Amino acid sequence: MKRKIRLTESELTTLIKRMVEQAQDGMENPEMEEGWLGDKFKDVKRWGTGYGDESEKEEAEKAFFDKMDELESEVMEDLENFRYEDEQGWEDAKERIIGQAEDNNFMGELKMIYPRETNRGRFMPGFINYIKGESRAKTLMGNLGSGAAGATRSYQSKAQANENRFNRRRLR
Repeated sequence: MKRKIRLTESELTTLIKRMVEQAQDGMENPEMEEGWLGDKFKDVKRWGTGYGDESEKEEAEKAFFDKMDELESEVMEDLENFRYEDEQGWEDAKERIIGQAEDNNFMGELKMIYPRETNRGRFMPGFINYIKGESRAKTLMGNLGSGAAGATRSYQSKAQANENRFNRRRLR
């Protein structure tokens, strides 16, 4: 007799991890990078964290710091036209930006906002901004949550409209 079971995504991930660990324990070579199960585990990890393995994260981190060095050289050439009063101000901002990137697992990107004149003739100093990135899992969960909230609001507004209509009829 076949039985159907339901698993959440986290339960399925845990089950796959356990299967991989048990398979590695029984193997002489615990390296599980090749093969169907290893690739699927890597895909699940990439979907959840944004990176399939540690080397991908290291590449993203290296690209972030390369971009930071490039932007830092531009800022230091023209420091008086940026928001940072002096080199110490820049160092404080740089530490804050690196902290944001670490918290975001280096999934975002750096963007330079160049100094410019506004439409009203005022000078706007330049600065560097960190734009957060998200893994596909976070994006999906956020979309599901907002969709559920929208459906709830839609249902509530329809129920409220029906109740208002009922009350107006009753008052006539």
